[in-house]
Formats: sequence, C-alpha cells, structure tokens
Amino acid sequence: MLTRLPTGESVHRVWFALADQTPAPANLPSALHKVWQNGGSAGADEQTVAHFGRRAEAELQRLHDQLRSGPYRPQPVRRAWIPKPGSRQMRPLGIPAVRDRLVPGALRHVLEPICETDFAAPSWTDGAWRKS
Repeated sequence: MLTRLPTGESVHRVWFALADQTPAPANLPSALHKVWQNGGSAGADEQTVAHFGRRAEAELQRLHDQLRSGPYRPQPVRRAWIPKPGSRQMRPLGIPAVRDRLVPGALRHVLEPICETDFAAPSWTDGAWRKS
C-alpha cells in the first residue's frame, strides 16, 4: 500500500487498515533501527536498547503478535529528573521501555508518507492551506 505513494497515484484516495501496516514484517525492524540509533536509557522494565537488540527477533515477534491481536499495552514510564539548563531546578523526564519506543516509530513510518503527499510543499505555496 505505502509503496504506491511515490508512483503519483491519485491524490484522492482513502486509506484503510493502517493499524495493520504498523506491525508489518519490515516495519518493526526498521523502527528498531531508529530506536537503536537514538540509544537512550532503559525504561521501567530495565531493558536497555542493547539488551533488546540481543533478543530482537523474539522481542519483535512478541510485539508483532501483541499489536496484531490487540493486547498491547505500553508499560509504565520510568521517571528521571534532569537539571534545567541555566537553573538549579530539575525537570521530570519520562523514559519509555524500548518496546514502547518502537510502536510510535512504526506508526510514524506508516503515517509520514501519507501525510507528506497530502502536505507537500506545492500545497502550501499555492495557498491551499488557507482554504480549510
């Protein structure tokens, strides 16, 4: 479905079953690659990106199954306090589990190509954004 976007298919289209595209076989590993590049700390489950990566195949399959069958629920977010720049105050930072960082990334891979075609630069330069 998403591979048809660059071909210039009609602008007037309706997308169905986007939720089915999120756990697609190539999508979750691609999202993991992005999370891997960003690194970051472990979430509440204390699983680091490196630990998740060592068991990536099994973890991705489990996440795929949960997303397909519906019982996926994000884990609690680990709270950390970091200093505010230029101040002695601290601000809260929520650190999600690695698996919970994958889901928004996979969803972004599905939605970005669709939104980019609808909100491409020509639509902004011709004043179409003012017509809504």
